[in-house]
Amino acid sequence: MAIHRVAISDEYRGMHIYDDSVNVLTSFSVFPAQIEKLADFAAVSPAQPNPSRN
Repeated sequence: MAIHRVAISDEYRGMHIYDDSVNVLTSFSVFPAQIEKLADFAAVSPAQPNPSRN
């Protein structure tokens, strides 16, 4: 059985319910902006980066 998750966001225009397709819980009040911000971290890895050679 698939689990469907939603995020409820209390915004200045009232309460909104969003499909939480990335399964992330956030305390940031504007959910769509938080989803956009996740793109900044798409390439992040737990591996140590190679030191640059100058």
